[in-house]
Amino acid sequence: MKSKHVYVLAGILILIAAVMTYQKIFTLGLPTAPAETTEAWIVEAKLNFEASGKGAKVDLVIPQNPVNFLKLDEDFIASNYNLAIDELADGGRNAQWVVRRAKGLQTLYYRIELVPQLEPSPNYGPEPAFPKKPEYIGPEASAIKSVLDKARDGSFDSATLTRALLQHLDRYRNDEDVALLRKNATDDTEWVKYIQFMLDGVRIPSRMAQYLILKDGAQHEILQPWLEIWNGEQWLSFNPKDGEPGRPTNGLLWQYGETPLITVTGGSNPSVDFSISKRPRGLVSIAKEKSKQEASYLMHLSLFDLPLQLQNVYKLLMVLPLGALVVVFMRVIVGLPTFGVFTPVLIALAFRETNLAVGVALFSLIVAVALTVRFYFERLYLLLVPRVSAVLIVVLITMIAISLISTRMNIHAGLSISLFPLVIITMVVERMSVVWDETGPKNAFKNALGSLFVAAICFWVMQHPLIRHWFFVYPETVLTVLACVLMLGRYSGYRLSEIWRFRHLIKQPDFHNNEQADSAQKK
Repeated sequence: MKSKHVYVLAGILILIAAVMTYQKIFTLGLPTAPAETTEAWIVEAKLNFEASGKGAKVDLVIPQNPVNFLKLDEDFIASNYNLAIDELADGGRNAQWVVRRAKGLQTLYYRIELVPQLEPSPNYGPEPAFPKKPEYIGPEASAIKSVLDKARDGSFDSATLTRALLQHLDRYRNDEDVALLRKNATDDTEWVKYIQFMLDGVRIPSRMAQYLILKDGAQHEILQPWLEIWNGEQWLSFNPKDGEPGRPTNGLLWQYGETPLITVTGGSNPSVDFSISKRPRGLVSIAKEKSKQEASYLMHLSLFDLPLQLQNVYKLLMVLPLGALVVVFMRVIVGLPTFGVFTPVLIALAFRETNLAVGVALFSLIVAVALTVRFYFERLYLLLVPRVSAVLIVVLITMIAISLISTRMNIHAGLSISLFPLVIITMVVERMSVVWDETGPKNAFKNALGSLFVAAICFWVMQHPLIRHWFFVYPETVLTVLACVLMLGRYSGYRLSEIWRFRHLIKQPDFHNNEQADSAQKK
């Protein structure tokens, strides 16, 4: 029953860790690999106008929550201007700059940084009222009726009717009716407004959406009008030029309707010039901003909210449980002897400032010198605490000597010896000498080599960039390590070293018969 309880507990821990990790990856978009980035778009709107010498007020329509984009940051740059931001009725925002006195050419900037959303968001919104059917007059009345009738023949609902209408207007430009209708539009914006005028005739709610097409390095860009119609559930987007459904590729929704993009009071010749660029942005910073905007609890369960100094500490501490798991596996399953449980892990930490080969060589040299002095102190019949303290001082002197010699010989690898855990080396020396006295030098060296071998494995595991990334970004992974340690704690079978040791006995038939008899007796 106790064994079953342990496995159930381990399963619960693994399940909790898996659910939390899944949520962080697929909800917040946290990276699964270190230094994983995505492309972030930076849009800069440059506003120019001529001030009259008195007070000036500048209104600029700016995006609120851009469709299919996550807003990371935005800046308003203007000298001596006061800024106020108001929400508009259509869901956008209005940035208003006000200055008491301004004269000459004035330049203001609005900058926004965004990243594409992982999944396109449906364009829900308040249900619009059905438009009143307009009265078409003159030659255009018969032309609109003819075009709408042809579109109805190849349609099923409001979406297919709109698409058929737009495709007909694009394909049959030389048609007499289409040519007559196109004369009423002088630019793309007027054309979308005229299409809305025609859709009012079949009472399909529509609106104009203005997009900024994002292209890296683009300058002097202007907003592109797009058509949206209401199908009874959501707004559907169409390219007004050819009727293709969907939003424009890399299109940033800037505003709805035909409200002037910029309005200036107390000035003249206003203009807006868009510049676009993109740069790599870390997924972690994006996930933090997304969590902040969505008020998600997941980032509260991460280590990113800690001060930077504390984060650096936990980047090291979070991999210690994995090193402990390696030690448990090597002792319980493999049967490799070591000096204590955590000594190999702490030795591995000492190797992190050096490469493995240099670390093992320096560690072995210090232990050898300290062990020799320890045997000399034993002849002096010192008490335990004074003897250990004396060994610690000898270890320190040895480390200083190695550092000084390395400096003289310009060997940089020897300088990192100062980062070795002084107390740990002292305890290893003491423990090795005790084993030497009790069971002989063979077992002492066996334990020492076992500790170094396990420390080397711990060092490789704990220094791996992907492992360090996972344990810091997803700290709940520690629950999985805890589950593994609990399950290994219930293991009572043969170790691999014991199987090798008794391999000749295992090959004998009587061994297996006795094993089966013991199992039957236990049942």
